Amino acid sequence: MIEALKDEAIVHKVGGRFKLTSLIQHRVRELMEGARPLVERDGRSDIEVAIAEIVEEKITIMMPDEREEEEAMQAEFDAALEQVQAEAATAVEEAPAENDEATEEEAPAEEKAADSA
Repeated sequence: MIEALKDEAIVHKVGGRFKLTSLIQHRVRELMEGARPLVERDGRSDIEVAIAEIVEEKITIMMPDEREEEEAMQAEFDAALEQVQAEAATAVEEAPAENDEATEEEAPAEEKAADSA
């Protein structure tokens, strides 16, 4: 798998030799600390696994501006999710109240029917 480093395609895929080196180093550290490999290990070393993950596009390097954009999108998603959950909770709370009102309205009608009989 280290032969993949001889091919310029992997360098261009990541955006340069420095970025490739940084990505490999970061991922090897994660693997050494117990991170789960994203490809089959098949007896390969951590560095070979990291290179395979890059070749198979399982990992990429994220630039700070990309990270900020992703964090903003995640915050927007979280806010929308909270709003939907709040609306659902309100709907659930209101639903029994509507049923209680219907029961209260039906009770006098049943009492009138019982009085008539």
